[in-house]
Amino acid sequence: LTAVRPSDAARWTDVQLTTPSLPTVWRAVCGAEKPASEYQGVIVGTAVQPDNVSRVDSARVRVQFQVTLPSTGLTQIQERESRTDSLGYFAVCGTPTSGEMAILSTTAQSSSSPVLFELLLRPIRRVDLVLAPNDAPVLRFPTLSGQVNSEDGSPIAGAMVSISGMDTIVLSGPDGMFSVPSVPLGSRMLVVQAAGHVSVSSPVGVLYENNPSFGVSMTRTFTIAGLEGFNITERTSIRPARRAYEERRRAGAAQFVDSSEVRAAGSLSAALAQVPFLSVERAMASEDSTHYDVMARAPGFGVDNCRAFLFLDGAPVEAAAFYELTLLQIATIEIYRSAIRVPPPFSTVIDRDCSAVLVWTQYGLRP
Repeated sequence: LTAVRPSDAARWTDVQLTTPSLPTVWRAVCGAEKPASEYQGVIVGTAVQPDNVSRVDSARVRVQFQVTLPSTGLTQIQERESRTDSLGYFAVCGTPTSGEMAILSTTAQSSSSPVLFELLLRPIRRVDLVLAPNDAPVLRFPTLSGQVNSEDGSPIAGAMVSISGMDTIVLSGPDGMFSVPSVPLGSRMLVVQAAGHVSVSSPVGVLYENNPSFGVSMTRTFTIAGLEGFNITERTSIRPARRAYEERRRAGAAQFVDSSEVRAAGSLSAALAQVPFLSVERAMASEDSTHYDVMARAPGFGVDNCRAFLFLDGAPVEAAAFYELTLLQIATIEIYRSAIRVPPPFSTVIDRDCSAVLVWTQYGLRP
């Protein structure tokens, strides 16, 4: 918020800036009265092309967040969405007022990667997105650089720096400086980890030109006086869902299809159709040719097919939940050929012998 002092400002002694209340903001950007519910968060921002000038109109903006169902105690992913106006502005209304969320934006020609952010203390946040062309050739991939410092300003050497959508991890030098070459365009997540410090993750917009140098300040983990004689090794804490997934992958009971294989197939349905014991068939009850059912050859039932059990980020869903997933959203797929192989807690909703398909998004499988 800014205020311009008038030409006769010499006679001014005090300037007061006031911010509108949440009900006022809600009426202005959501076009309605604020509801009396827990979903009163508002996410606003702009969608631009990688030139950081051209605004993207009519882009679809989706915000995903995790909620706990009071009736069962299970968690599921919910979503709110909006579209950008002619000037590239958007407002997504009705999100939770606190907690972690993921946001992404898409058009027929361009898209952003999912980026994570949090609402803390305030129910309103601005998140600007950069949409990169889906198919246009990229003549030059930018380089992102910066410096990692501890909270006292001292440089951190050996910090691990990664960018979402890339397998590359770079280390900061003795002066804390880092440089990540050939970064894909668009909104990305910058993640920095260093021993003895709290990990940092932040959305960044990767542009054609003029990418700023990032300063990353990391907070030290606490130390206990009197334990200086002990060697304390770094321990990385990850979410239970991610940890359980890694354990299942090591166990090898499922067939896994990673994001690169899904992108190579061109769509989620095409990737599923390539699994030998699955078939993708046009949905019988739909007139839309893009709607499909995921079928499987049921063990013990001859040549009859059965409708596979489907899960999205760990929650049971119908096939319709898969239709609008973009390739950038999908992190991995794990597929169990028969019900007897499906591990808990997913097996609790399976009541017959058929295959199970678990699709995980970048948000659902975040560390």
